[in-house]
Amino acid sequence: MSSNYGSRHRAAVGASEQSDVFAIVVSETNGKISYALNGKLHRVLSADISKVIFSIITEKRGK
Repeated sequence: MSSNYGSRHRAAVGASEQSDVFAIVVSETNGKISYALNGKLHRVLSADISKVIFSIITEKRGK
């Protein structure tokens, strides 16, 4: 993972690697929103975050 990311981002990625969770992270520096899922960090526009959350929850319920 790039050194541009802080401890919150690293913790979110680690948690999503170790368990069946997704974590939402807001950058303290620039306010950008990311989420971690299956050990990967994804950036998302704030306008789309509710769609992303709904999609992930719906997918996990279907499994």
